[in-house]
Amino acid sequence: MNAVAPMSVPGSYVRTHVSSIRGSDGASGPVVVEDGVLAERVTSTLLSRREDALEQTLWLIKRELGVDRVCVNQFVDGRFEVLAVAGSTMFDVGTRLPFDASTHCEVAAQRKVFASADFRADDRFVRPVDELVRSMGFRSGCALPLVAGDEVLGAISLSALRANTDFTAATHALSTITGMLAMALFERRRAASAPATMLVLHHDPLIRAGLKHIIEREVGAVVVQGATVDEAMSFARPEDIDLSVLPTFLGGQRIDEVREDLQSAGVRAHIVALAHNDTELNRAAASYVRARGYVSRAAAGEPGALARTIRLVLAGKAQPLESASAVEPGLTARERDVLVALSSGLQVDQIAQQLTIATSTARGYVQQVYRKLGVHSRAQAVEEAERHGLLESLRHGEA
Repeated sequence: MNAVAPMSVPGSYVRTHVSSIRGSDGASGPVVVEDGVLAERVTSTLLSRREDALEQTLWLIKRELGVDRVCVNQFVDGRFEVLAVAGSTMFDVGTRLPFDASTHCEVAAQRKVFASADFRADDRFVRPVDELVRSMGFRSGCALPLVAGDEVLGAISLSALRANTDFTAATHALSTITGMLAMALFERRRAASAPATMLVLHHDPLIRAGLKHIIEREVGAVVVQGATVDEAMSFARPEDIDLSVLPTFLGGQRIDEVREDLQSAGVRAHIVALAHNDTELNRAAASYVRARGYVSRAAAGEPGALARTIRLVLAGKAQPLESASAVEPGLTARERDVLVALSSGLQVDQIAQQLTIATSTARGYVQQVYRKLGVHSRAQAVEEAERHGLLESLRHGEA
Protein backbone atom coordinates (compact mmCIF):
# COMPACT_ATOMS: atom_id res chain seq x y z
CA MET A 1 0.00 0.00 0.00
CA ASN A 2 1.29 3.43 -0.87
CA ALA A 3 1.92 5.78 1.99
CA VAL A 4 -0.65 8.52 2.44
CA ALA A 5 0.95 11.94 2.39
CA PRO A 6 -0.82 15.16 3.38
CA MET A 7 -0.93 17.88 0.75
CA SER A 8 2.07 20.17 0.90
CA VAL A 9 1.47 23.82 1.75
CA PRO A 10 3.78 26.54 0.41
CA GLY A 11 5.69 28.44 3.04
CA SER A 12 5.90 27.79 6.75
CA TYR A 13 2.85 26.90 8.77
CA VAL A 14 2.51 29.28 11.69
CA ARG A 15 1.08 28.12 15.00
CA THR A 16 -2.15 30.11 14.82
CA HIS A 17 -4.13 31.33 11.83
CA VAL A 18 -6.98 33.82 11.87
CA SER A 19 -9.74 33.64 9.29
CA SER A 20 -12.73 35.87 8.63
CA ILE A 21 -15.02 32.86 8.05
CA ARG A 22 -18.30 33.20 9.89
CA GLY A 23 -21.22 30.82 10.26
CA SER A 24 -24.77 31.27 9.02
CA ASP A 25 -25.76 32.53 12.46
CA GLY A 26 -23.83 35.71 11.71
CA ALA A 27 -21.71 35.40 14.86
CA SER A 28 -19.12 38.14 14.95
CA GLY A 29 -15.39 37.75 15.38
CA PRO A 30 -12.83 35.74 13.42
CA VAL A 31 -12.36 31.99 13.68
CA VAL A 32 -9.04 31.05 15.27
CA VAL A 33 -7.51 27.76 14.17
CA GLU A 34 -4.71 26.50 16.41
CA ASP A 35 -1.99 24.35 14.92
CA GLY A 36 -2.46 20.70 15.91
CA VAL A 37 -5.80 21.10 17.69
CA LEU A 38 -7.97 20.29 14.68
CA ALA A 39 -5.68 17.43 13.66
CA GLU A 40 -5.83 15.96 17.15
CA ARG A 41 -9.62 16.09 17.29
CA VAL A 42 -10.06 14.71 13.79
CA THR A 43 -7.65 11.86 14.52
CA SER A 44 -9.52 10.96 17.69
CA THR A 45 -12.86 10.91 15.85
CA LEU A 46 -11.63 8.89 12.87
CA LEU A 47 -10.00 6.32 15.15
CA SER A 48 -13.12 5.93 17.29
CA ARG A 49 -14.25 2.99 15.08
CA ARG A 50 -17.75 4.45 15.07
CA GLU A 51 -19.83 3.55 12.05
CA ASP A 52 -20.42 7.26 11.39
CA ALA A 53 -16.86 8.40 12.19
CA LEU A 54 -16.40 10.21 8.86
CA GLU A 55 -19.74 11.99 9.17
CA GLN A 56 -18.92 13.05 12.75
CA THR A 57 -15.53 14.29 11.54
CA LEU A 58 -17.20 16.57 9.00
CA TRP A 59 -19.50 18.04 11.63
CA LEU A 60 -16.42 18.63 13.80
CA ILE A 61 -14.65 20.44 10.94
CA LYS A 62 -17.78 22.48 10.21
CA ARG A 63 -17.95 23.62 13.82
CA GLU A 64 -14.22 24.24 14.29
CA LEU A 65 -13.79 26.23 11.06
CA GLY A 66 -17.10 28.07 11.34
CA VAL A 67 -18.38 27.22 7.85
CA ASP A 68 -21.92 26.31 6.77
CA ARG A 69 -21.28 23.12 4.82
CA VAL A 70 -18.55 20.48 4.61
CA CYS A 71 -18.60 17.68 2.05
CA VAL A 72 -16.32 14.78 1.19
CA ASN A 73 -16.54 13.25 -2.28
CA GLN A 74 -14.66 10.17 -3.41
CA PHE A 75 -13.44 9.81 -6.98
CA VAL A 76 -14.58 6.64 -8.76
CA ASP A 77 -14.17 5.76 -12.44
CA GLY A 78 -13.76 9.33 -13.65
CA ARG A 79 -16.65 10.64 -11.56
CA PHE A 80 -17.12 12.00 -8.06
CA GLU A 81 -19.43 10.33 -5.56
CA VAL A 82 -20.98 12.10 -2.57
CA LEU A 83 -19.66 10.21 0.45
CA ALA A 84 -20.56 12.32 3.49
CA VAL A 85 -22.00 15.78 4.20
CA ALA A 86 -22.31 18.07 7.22
CA GLY A 87 -24.79 20.87 6.61
CA SER A 88 -27.24 21.44 3.75
CA THR A 89 -27.52 18.44 1.44
CA MET A 90 -27.75 19.02 -2.32
CA PHE A 91 -27.42 15.37 -3.39
CA ASP A 92 -28.10 12.10 -1.63
CA VAL A 93 -25.08 10.17 -0.39
CA GLY A 94 -24.03 7.82 -3.18
CA THR A 95 -24.90 10.22 -6.00
CA ARG A 96 -22.28 10.11 -8.78
CA LEU A 97 -21.61 12.93 -11.25
CA PRO A 98 -18.85 13.70 -13.79
CA PHE A 99 -15.90 15.81 -12.65
CA ASP A 100 -16.71 18.61 -15.07
CA ALA A 101 -20.06 19.20 -13.34
CA SER A 102 -18.29 20.71 -10.33
CA THR A 103 -15.39 23.18 -10.20
CA HIS A 104 -14.56 22.01 -6.69
CA CYS A 105 -14.05 18.41 -7.80
CA GLU A 106 -12.50 19.12 -11.20
CA VAL A 107 -9.76 21.29 -9.68
CA ALA A 108 -9.16 18.85 -6.80
CA ALA A 109 -8.88 15.96 -9.29
CA GLN A 110 -5.89 17.82 -10.75
CA ARG A 111 -4.24 17.77 -7.27
CA LYS A 112 -4.83 21.50 -6.89
CA VAL A 113 -6.48 23.63 -4.22
CA PHE A 114 -9.55 25.64 -5.19
CA ALA A 115 -10.63 28.72 -3.21
CA SER A 116 -13.06 31.49 -4.06
CA ALA A 117 -13.98 34.49 -1.92
CA ASP A 118 -17.12 35.21 -3.96
CA PHE A 119 -18.75 32.54 -6.11
CA ARG A 120 -20.93 35.09 -7.93
CA ALA A 121 -17.96 37.12 -9.10
CA ASP A 122 -15.75 34.14 -9.95
CA ASP A 123 -15.62 33.38 -13.69
CA ARG A 124 -14.36 29.85 -12.96
CA PHE A 125 -17.41 28.91 -10.91
CA VAL A 126 -19.91 28.25 -13.71
CA ARG A 127 -20.47 24.47 -13.78
CA PRO A 128 -23.94 22.87 -13.23
CA VAL A 129 -23.22 21.90 -9.61
CA ASP A 130 -21.71 25.37 -9.04
CA GLU A 131 -25.01 26.93 -10.12
CA LEU A 132 -26.84 24.74 -7.59
CA VAL A 133 -24.38 25.74 -4.87
CA ARG A 134 -25.05 29.42 -5.58
CA SER A 135 -28.82 28.87 -5.72
CA MET A 136 -28.66 27.47 -2.17
CA GLY A 137 -27.18 30.75 -0.97
CA PHE A 138 -23.53 29.78 -0.64
CA ARG A 139 -21.20 32.66 -1.59
CA SER A 140 -17.67 31.39 -0.93
CA GLY A 141 -15.71 28.20 -0.39
CA CYS A 142 -12.68 26.04 -1.01
CA ALA A 143 -11.75 22.45 -1.91
CA LEU A 144 -8.63 20.35 -1.27
CA PRO A 145 -7.62 17.03 -2.85
CA LEU A 146 -7.33 13.89 -0.71
CA VAL A 147 -4.23 12.12 -1.99
CA ALA A 148 -2.78 8.65 -1.35
CA GLY A 149 0.57 8.19 -3.06
CA ASP A 150 0.05 9.09 -6.72
CA GLU A 151 -3.73 8.79 -6.63
CA VAL A 152 -6.30 11.45 -5.81
CA LEU A 153 -8.93 9.50 -3.85
CA GLY A 154 -11.36 12.38 -3.42
CA ALA A 155 -11.82 15.92 -2.17
CA ILE A 156 -13.05 17.83 0.85
CA SER A 157 -14.91 21.06 0.18
CA LEU A 158 -16.10 23.88 2.44
CA SER A 159 -18.87 26.36 1.68
CA ALA A 160 -19.95 29.52 3.49
CA LEU A 161 -23.05 31.68 3.15
CA ARG A 162 -20.93 34.79 3.61
CA ALA A 163 -19.11 36.40 0.66
CA ASN A 164 -15.67 38.04 0.71
CA THR A 165 -14.33 35.26 2.88
CA ASP A 166 -10.61 34.58 3.16
CA PHE A 167 -10.05 30.81 3.20
CA THR A 168 -6.28 30.98 3.76
CA ALA A 169 -6.49 29.81 7.38
CA ALA A 170 -9.04 27.13 6.54
CA THR A 171 -6.95 25.61 3.76
CA HIS A 172 -3.88 25.65 6.01
CA ALA A 173 -5.85 23.91 8.77
CA LEU A 174 -7.30 21.36 6.34
CA SER A 175 -3.85 20.60 4.95
CA THR A 176 -2.95 19.07 8.33
CA ILE A 177 -5.78 16.52 8.12
CA THR A 178 -6.06 15.66 4.40
CA GLY A 179 -3.74 12.70 4.92
CA MET A 180 -5.99 11.28 7.64
CA LEU A 181 -9.10 11.83 5.53
CA ALA A 182 -7.41 10.17 2.56
CA MET A 183 -6.62 7.19 4.77
CA ALA A 184 -10.28 7.03 5.84
CA LEU A 185 -11.33 6.99 2.18
CA PHE A 186 -8.74 4.32 1.40
CA GLU A 187 -10.00 2.13 4.25
CA ARG A 188 -13.59 2.54 3.07
CA ARG A 189 -12.65 1.59 -0.46
CA ARG A 190 -10.72 -1.46 0.76
CA ALA A 191 -13.60 -2.53 3.00
CA ALA A 192 -16.06 -2.15 0.13
CA SER A 193 -13.92 -4.27 -2.19
CA ALA A 194 -13.17 -7.01 0.36
CA PRO A 195 -15.79 -9.73 0.85
CA ALA A 196 -17.99 -9.22 3.88
CA THR A 197 -17.75 -11.67 6.77
CA MET A 198 -21.13 -12.86 7.97
CA LEU A 199 -22.11 -14.77 11.07
CA VAL A 200 -24.89 -17.34 10.57
CA LEU A 201 -26.44 -19.03 13.59
CA HIS A 202 -29.11 -21.73 13.46
CA HIS A 203 -29.80 -24.83 15.54
CA ASP A 204 -30.71 -26.89 12.44
CA PRO A 205 -27.53 -27.97 10.58
CA LEU A 206 -29.38 -28.44 7.26
CA ILE A 207 -30.83 -24.93 7.37
CA ARG A 208 -27.42 -23.59 8.39
CA ALA A 209 -25.80 -25.28 5.40
CA GLY A 210 -28.50 -23.92 3.08
CA LEU A 211 -28.04 -20.36 4.36
CA LYS A 212 -24.28 -20.64 3.97
CA HIS A 213 -24.68 -21.82 0.39
CA ILE A 214 -27.07 -18.97 -0.54
CA ILE A 215 -24.97 -16.26 1.08
CA GLU A 216 -21.68 -17.44 -0.40
CA ARG A 217 -23.13 -17.93 -3.88
CA GLU A 218 -25.41 -14.88 -4.14
CA VAL A 219 -23.69 -12.33 -1.89
CA GLY A 220 -20.07 -13.45 -2.23
CA ALA A 221 -19.51 -13.17 1.52
CA VAL A 222 -17.38 -15.25 3.84
CA VAL A 223 -19.66 -17.19 6.21
CA VAL A 224 -18.86 -18.14 9.79
CA GLN A 225 -21.53 -20.48 11.15
CA GLY A 226 -22.52 -22.41 14.21
CA ALA A 227 -25.35 -23.64 16.40
CA THR A 228 -24.32 -21.32 19.24
CA VAL A 229 -22.45 -18.06 19.66
CA ASP A 230 -19.51 -19.79 21.32
CA GLU A 231 -19.21 -22.37 18.56
CA ALA A 232 -19.27 -19.81 15.76
CA MET A 233 -16.95 -17.31 17.44
CA SER A 234 -14.25 -19.93 17.84
CA PHE A 235 -13.66 -19.41 14.09
CA ALA A 236 -13.69 -15.61 13.88
CA ARG A 237 -12.68 -12.40 15.60
CA PRO A 238 -15.58 -10.19 16.78
CA GLU A 239 -14.30 -7.16 14.83
CA ASP A 240 -14.32 -9.15 11.58
CA ILE A 241 -18.08 -9.76 11.62
CA ASP A 242 -19.88 -7.37 9.25
CA LEU A 243 -23.40 -8.80 9.66
CA SER A 244 -25.18 -11.38 11.82
CA VAL A 245 -27.96 -13.58 10.42
CA LEU A 246 -30.01 -14.89 13.34
CA PRO A 247 -33.29 -16.80 13.72
CA THR A 248 -35.89 -15.15 15.93
CA PHE A 249 -35.56 -18.22 18.18
CA LEU A 250 -32.29 -20.14 18.37
CA GLY A 251 -33.09 -23.42 20.09
CA GLY A 252 -34.28 -22.32 23.52
CA GLN A 253 -33.06 -18.72 23.14
CA ARG A 254 -34.89 -15.68 21.86
CA ILE A 255 -33.09 -13.40 19.43
CA ASP A 256 -32.61 -10.68 22.07
CA GLU A 257 -30.84 -13.18 24.32
CA VAL A 258 -28.64 -14.27 21.41
CA ARG A 259 -27.82 -10.63 20.72
CA GLU A 260 -26.74 -10.17 24.33
CA ASP A 261 -24.41 -13.16 23.99
CA LEU A 262 -22.97 -11.68 20.78
CA GLN A 263 -22.42 -8.31 22.40
CA SER A 264 -20.70 -10.00 25.34
CA ALA A 265 -18.42 -11.68 22.79
CA GLY A 266 -17.65 -8.27 21.26
CA VAL A 267 -19.80 -8.53 18.10
CA ARG A 268 -21.51 -5.22 17.25
CA ALA A 269 -22.65 -5.99 13.69
CA HIS A 270 -26.15 -5.26 12.37
CA ILE A 271 -28.67 -8.10 12.40
CA VAL A 272 -30.82 -9.74 9.74
CA ALA A 273 -33.58 -11.73 11.46
CA LEU A 274 -34.91 -14.99 10.05
CA ALA A 275 -38.44 -16.08 10.97
CA HIS A 276 -39.92 -19.53 10.46
CA ASN A 277 -43.34 -17.90 10.06
CA ASP A 278 -44.23 -14.24 9.60
CA THR A 279 -46.01 -13.64 12.91
CA GLU A 280 -46.51 -10.67 15.19
CA LEU A 281 -44.26 -12.37 17.73
CA ASN A 282 -41.40 -12.73 15.26
CA ARG A 283 -41.74 -9.18 13.96
CA ALA A 284 -41.75 -7.88 17.52
CA ALA A 285 -38.61 -9.88 18.31
CA ALA A 286 -36.82 -8.57 15.21
CA SER A 287 -37.92 -5.02 15.98
CA TYR A 288 -36.75 -5.29 19.58
CA VAL A 289 -33.16 -6.05 18.53
CA ARG A 290 -33.36 -3.30 15.86
CA ALA A 291 -32.75 -5.78 13.06
CA ARG A 292 -31.93 -4.07 9.75
CA GLY A 293 -33.48 -6.92 7.78
CA TYR A 294 -36.30 -9.42 8.32
CA VAL A 295 -36.94 -12.48 6.16
CA SER A 296 -39.65 -15.06 6.81
CA ARG A 297 -39.58 -18.62 5.48
CA ALA A 298 -42.17 -17.73 2.82
CA ALA A 299 -40.21 -14.67 1.64
CA ALA A 300 -36.90 -16.54 1.74
CA GLY A 301 -38.35 -18.98 -0.77
CA GLU A 302 -38.48 -16.23 -3.39
CA PRO A 303 -35.35 -16.28 -5.58
CA GLY A 304 -32.76 -13.80 -4.33
CA ALA A 305 -34.91 -12.45 -1.46
CA LEU A 306 -32.41 -13.18 1.30
CA ALA A 307 -29.46 -11.95 -0.78
CA ARG A 308 -31.27 -8.70 -1.64
CA THR A 309 -32.01 -8.05 2.02
CA ILE A 310 -28.40 -8.70 3.00
CA ARG A 311 -27.02 -6.45 0.25
CA LEU A 312 -29.26 -3.57 1.34
CA VAL A 313 -28.05 -3.90 4.93
CA LEU A 314 -24.38 -4.13 3.94
CA ALA A 315 -24.81 -1.05 1.74
CA GLY A 316 -26.21 0.92 4.68
CA LYS A 317 -29.55 1.41 2.91
CA ALA A 318 -31.75 -0.43 5.43
CA GLN A 319 -33.25 1.14 8.54
CA PRO A 320 -34.01 -0.72 11.80
CA LEU A 321 -37.20 -2.75 11.53
CA GLU A 322 -40.26 -1.12 13.04
CA SER A 323 -43.14 -3.20 14.32
CA ALA A 324 -46.61 -2.17 15.35
CA SER A 325 -46.64 -5.01 17.86
CA ALA A 326 -45.52 -4.99 21.46
CA VAL A 327 -42.01 -3.86 22.15
CA GLU A 328 -41.33 -6.88 24.31
CA PRO A 329 -40.06 -9.63 21.99
CA GLY A 330 -42.55 -12.32 22.88
CA LEU A 331 -45.39 -12.89 25.29
CA THR A 332 -46.01 -11.17 28.58
CA ALA A 333 -45.23 -13.15 31.71
CA ARG A 334 -48.91 -14.09 32.16
CA GLU A 335 -49.28 -15.04 28.48
CA ARG A 336 -46.25 -17.29 28.80
CA ASP A 337 -47.89 -19.05 31.77
CA VAL A 338 -51.03 -19.52 29.70
CA LEU A 339 -49.08 -20.97 26.77
CA VAL A 340 -47.35 -23.51 29.03
CA ALA A 341 -50.75 -24.44 30.50
CA LEU A 342 -52.21 -24.85 27.00
CA SER A 343 -49.33 -27.14 26.06
CA SER A 344 -50.11 -29.26 29.12
CA GLY A 345 -53.65 -29.86 27.85
CA LEU A 346 -55.48 -27.72 30.44
CA GLN A 347 -58.86 -26.25 29.52
CA VAL A 348 -59.65 -22.57 29.97
CA ASP A 349 -61.43 -23.03 33.33
CA GLN A 350 -58.55 -25.17 34.59
CA ILE A 351 -56.05 -22.51 33.49
CA ALA A 352 -58.10 -19.88 35.35
CA GLN A 353 -58.08 -22.02 38.49
CA GLN A 354 -54.34 -22.72 38.25
CA LEU A 355 -53.47 -19.01 37.77
CA THR A 356 -56.13 -17.80 40.24
CA ILE A 357 -57.85 -15.56 37.70
CA ALA A 358 -61.38 -15.31 36.32
CA THR A 359 -62.35 -17.66 33.49
CA SER A 360 -63.14 -14.70 31.23
CA THR A 361 -59.66 -13.27 31.94
CA ALA A 362 -58.04 -16.60 31.13
CA ARG A 363 -60.03 -16.78 27.88
CA GLY A 364 -58.75 -13.29 27.00
CA TYR A 365 -55.14 -14.36 27.61
CA VAL A 366 -55.62 -17.41 25.39
CA GLN A 367 -56.86 -15.21 22.55
CA GLN A 368 -53.87 -12.89 23.01
CA VAL A 369 -51.49 -15.86 22.76
CA TYR A 370 -53.20 -17.00 19.56
CA ARG A 371 -53.01 -13.51 18.06
CA LYS A 372 -49.33 -13.02 18.85
CA LEU A 373 -48.40 -16.44 17.51
CA GLY A 374 -50.52 -15.92 14.41
CA VAL A 375 -52.64 -19.04 15.02
CA HIS A 376 -56.29 -19.93 15.67
CA SER A 377 -56.28 -23.02 17.89
CA ARG A 378 -54.57 -24.69 20.82
CA ALA A 379 -52.91 -27.28 18.58
CA GLN A 380 -51.56 -24.60 16.24
CA ALA A 381 -50.29 -22.52 19.19
CA VAL A 382 -48.40 -25.46 20.68
CA GLU A 383 -46.99 -26.45 17.29
CA GLU A 384 -45.84 -22.89 16.53
CA ALA A 385 -44.25 -22.45 19.97
CA GLU A 386 -42.44 -25.79 19.71
CA ARG A 387 -41.22 -24.98 16.21
CA HIS A 388 -39.58 -21.80 17.52
CA GLY A 389 -38.11 -23.50 20.57
CA LEU A 390 -40.24 -21.17 22.69
CA LEU A 391 -41.84 -23.84 24.85
CA GLU A 392 -38.49 -25.38 25.64
CA SER A 393 -37.16 -22.05 26.89
CA LEU A 394 -40.34 -21.34 28.86
CA ARG A 395 -40.23 -24.71 30.60
CA HIS A 396 -36.63 -24.07 31.58
CA GLY A 397 -37.45 -20.61 32.89
CA GLU A 398 -35.34 -18.86 30.22
CA ALA A 399 -37.99 -16.81 28.38
